Amino acid sequence: MPVVVSKFGGSSVGSAAAVRRVALLIRPQSVFVLSAAYGVTNLLVDAAVPVASRIDRAVGVYADMASDLLPHGRFEAGAVVDMTDASNPCSVAGLGERLSCELFASYAREIVGVAAQAVHADRGLIWQDGSVGRLPPDCLPVVTGFIAQGRAG
Repeated sequence: MPVVVSKFGGSSVGSAAAVRRVALLIRPQSVFVLSAAYGVTNLLVDAAVPVASRIDRAVGVYADMASDLLPHGRFEAGAVVDMTDASNPCSVAGLGERLSCELFASYAREIVGVAAQAVHADRGLIWQDGSVGRLPPDCLPVVTGFIAQGRAG
């Protein structure tokens, strides 16, 4: 069976209602590629605001969505934030899509009942030359859509 890759932009994952609609599209052999929630990337690249404040505000957007999406109402963003290099503008800009993927994968597992895993494309999944690494087996890969890296790093 062929793999179907679907890309969802910021407005498609920009609210709890939007996330619920996207989850209805989950099918076997799917790969979902997600952007940051609508407006989050702009918030993260706003140089007029200190980096720590930008990160806190972005996490707040996803915490608000999680309170509406997940039964316990909590979203553990700590590990995702910890992998963000606050001194690297590209790393900060990519935080929103990493948070989108983690929240969506949590929703898919906890509510939809689908095995799902957030996959960060900059961890060697999709290379700039177009080749693809290994996808996680037997689950819905929820992949970041902007951040990536070349084979050399």
